[in-house]
Amino acid sequence: GFKQLLDTSRFVFKNYKALKWFMIALLFSPEAGAGVVLAIAVTFLTFFVKMDVKEIAVVSLLMLFSNIPGAYISRKMCRWINPLNSFRLAELMFATVNALIAGTVTGATDKDKSLVYFYAALVGVAFGWMFPSQRTLAVALIPKGQETEIMGLISFFGQIVGWLPVFVFTVMNENGVSMRWGLASLSFFLVVSFFFTLFCGKFEDAVALVEHTSDEYLDNFKRKSGVLELNSFAEDGEEKEKPRGTDQANYSD
Repeated sequence: GFKQLLDTSRFVFKNYKALKWFMIALLFSPEAGAGVVLAIAVTFLTFFVKMDVKEIAVVSLLMLFSNIPGAYISRKMCRWINPLNSFRLAELMFATVNALIAGTVTGATDKDKSLVYFYAALVGVAFGWMFPSQRTLAVALIPKGQETEIMGLISFFGQIVGWLPVFVFTVMNENGVSMRWGLASLSFFLVVSFFFTLFCGKFEDAVALVEHTSDEYLDNFKRKSGVLELNSFAEDGEEKEKPRGTDQANYSD
């Protein structure tokens, strides 16, 4: 289990530059899903903004339905500027919106709650934009024939430090630091993730490398598994076998 994971990680880090830096970036991206962010958001809304259950439910619904236009933006941006740049911009948008929340929501007034509703829609758009772009990018960078193993590795990297944002938020809160700054720490993780994606290089070069190595991998797999020999044997057999209709025609003549 862990040995296989280590061997695959070494293989990826040695042969696929873009995929390597993408997985490192996932260490600091909220890959664990909305649960990490929502755990912090619910605490912030409950104890700092003083929202009740109904108001928090409205915020959650705004985020949920705003995923739809976000996914549409992701689709357009992946085609327009490629999935890698789309993922980068989505992370920057998410970091910016999160920083604006920490900077402008200063209490529990009606104005602050109105701002929360507005920002909730923007966060939903960022979520809907970021995660489809991330998945599209992952699929584009994975070489053929190794999809299952490397996709599992990507998920593993996304979960390794998924607890860290909540841990930082909790430590800051327990030491008397305002929850606003704890919330702002999410932007730090997103900016770090964006920074590591810059080392991926050009998306086109990464895809070209994957296509080249995928062909080599599949050819090597066929040789080891004997697929080429079986296909050759089958083709030779088809050439030697005469059609039954031809034999009958010759006999009647």
